[in-house]
Amino acid sequence: MPIWTIFRVSKEKLGLKVAWKKYGTEMQSTMLEREHNLKLTGGRLLIPLQTVYFIPVESRDDGLLMAGVFNSIPFKTLMMSFAVRARGAYFHYTAWIVGLGVIPVSAERVQESWKNHSGQTAAPATLKEVIRLSKVLHTALPPGERATQQARLEQEVGKAFHLTKDELQTLTEYYEFMRPPHDDANLFEEREDEEYL
Repeated sequence: MPIWTIFRVSKEKLGLKVAWKKYGTEMQSTMLEREHNLKLTGGRLLIPLQTVYFIPVESRDDGLLMAGVFNSIPFKTLMMSFAVRARGAYFHYTAWIVGLGVIPVSAERVQESWKNHSGQTAAPATLKEVIRLSKVLHTALPPGERATQQARLEQEVGKAFHLTKDELQTLTEYYEFMRPPHDDANLFEEREDEEYL
């Protein structure tokens, strides 16, 4: 067999998926399409290998909802509470750690499971807004606009989790406490990106 042979390739690995980095200063996820067009090779199937975990999704909206929740402060702080601390400011986000979170598989499942103490579920309009904002955040945005849209996403996911403004503020303060200073965080990300350019 050729040395580039990939084993255990399944339908789940080849379809739409939400992926996140195994190690990071925070939970960061994205939607991965079935294939990607690269300048050098053209359209190729995308098969995640090491240092990336993923969850297959049935529809783009399900993936955007999941990625939106994964990229929000309520979920990031939950993951920081459970994830093993790696060297420096990094956390180890294994699949079983992420599985401890409240994973939204679809809007319908969220309606069944995300209830507050009185049985109230997340409003469908809130979930639609999380999907819309996640879609916007999956595009190239100027830094100021990205921060604005991210703040809106935090608020909408907070509503879906039935958090009060004070509870969301407390989670935000915890998140900022656990993260390295912004300059250091940006430096980590730039170095990581440069490896693949």
